[in-house]
Amino acid sequence: MSFPFFPVDGQDYTNAFGTLYQYDSTRTAWLLVGCPGGTLPTDLVRTSDSITVLADVDTSSNPPSRDWALKWNGVDWVPAPYNYSFAMTIASFISNQAVSQVMGVAGTAWKDPGVITFTASYNNPPPADATITLTSNGGVTWSTPLALVDPYTSGSSDETTNYPNDKDKYTTFTLTAHDGVTPRTSTTTVTFYNYVYWGDSTKNTDFSEGEIEALSGSALTNAYTTSRSINAGASDYLVIAFPSSYAPIATGQSYEIDGTTGFLFNGVSCAMQLADIASVTNSAGFVENYQVYASYQKNDGNSLLQLSTSNLTINRLYYGITIKTDSYAESDVEGLVNSSITNNNKQTWNSVTAGIDEYLLFAFPKRLGEVSFTFGMLTGGFLDPETVDVTNVNGWAENYYVWRSLHSNLGPTIIVTGTL
Repeated sequence: MSFPFFPVDGQDYTNAFGTLYQYDSTRTAWLLVGCPGGTLPTDLVRTSDSITVLADVDTSSNPPSRDWALKWNGVDWVPAPYNYSFAMTIASFISNQAVSQVMGVAGTAWKDPGVITFTASYNNPPPADATITLTSNGGVTWSTPLALVDPYTSGSSDETTNYPNDKDKYTTFTLTAHDGVTPRTSTTTVTFYNYVYWGDSTKNTDFSEGEIEALSGSALTNAYTTSRSINAGASDYLVIAFPSSYAPIATGQSYEIDGTTGFLFNGVSCAMQLADIASVTNSAGFVENYQVYASYQKNDGNSLLQLSTSNLTINRLYYGITIKTDSYAESDVEGLVNSSITNNNKQTWNSVTAGIDEYLLFAFPKRLGEVSFTFGMLTGGFLDPETVDVTNVNGWAENYYVWRSLHSNLGPTIIVTGTL
């Protein structure tokens, strides 16, 4: 039969008629004391402290809801969802330190004893004990774990904590709290970085430490290829500087000479040079060389500078109309009213209209190869291409194929281009 409460092993109980019972958990049975063979009623009262069944349940913090059950929270029987756990867990664990810190001289003191403080909170009853340990991929150690004291919610470092042996290394603090024999853990990590600098400058070579650190943008990070916003006016070059320990970025002014570039500005290839290698001492005394990159030309405007260790070569595909019949120049290409930034020359070009004495003109980077032209049901209709050297708005040059339609006055036309 079922009972409206959870019996305690070895506890005596009586019913309303004074019959005495005792629960034996080893036999999972009720022992009828003084009345062998009797029938166990449901109106039992715990005799040792005269607490009724209702009083055995604490509803003050958790008013019962439908389909809940009674569960032991370590102190009282309380209503709770059937699958709820009252086991102690760590609710939060933090230190008073920012998760990103500037790298200092390896092996020297980052924080003196007592400077790093910790705060923790727990779900359900507090732990029986708690300690904080330090681990690091940069050679940092504590001689012993930091033992917290009851109620184990705060503490401070009792040893000197050093910088790791290089930038981009971390120090992790781990809280381990026990609820009986069950360990619970939580971590907080500090990673040590150096700065990336970027901005505009009136020079594009021979940079001093002060000129690098004076650039308008900086970030404590190892994400040196992240896009950066720069506004380079009429007298200014684009500049970015980052530690020399990171992989270099491909530079140059011409696809035909340099092959690739790792720089984009305003979405298209940007002519950049490795302007300098300069030593920089950061605010925590850490010294290392920096690669400094700068644009070849001034006045590139206000946009995002993008970097990649892979090839970023991309330029505009131009199309429109012309009255010239041959001998095209860069100005003819860049003067076309339509363009698209893509390296895919398989495109559909809508509403290209050529009137009387006007021809269709298409110009794509030569590196993308020759293309076929289709309009309506016809394929062809364009002359063999001319090759024209084009330097884009960011000073990056490359050869273009330029195709002119065989006939003028084609009217509104939809052109489809594809790779031969």
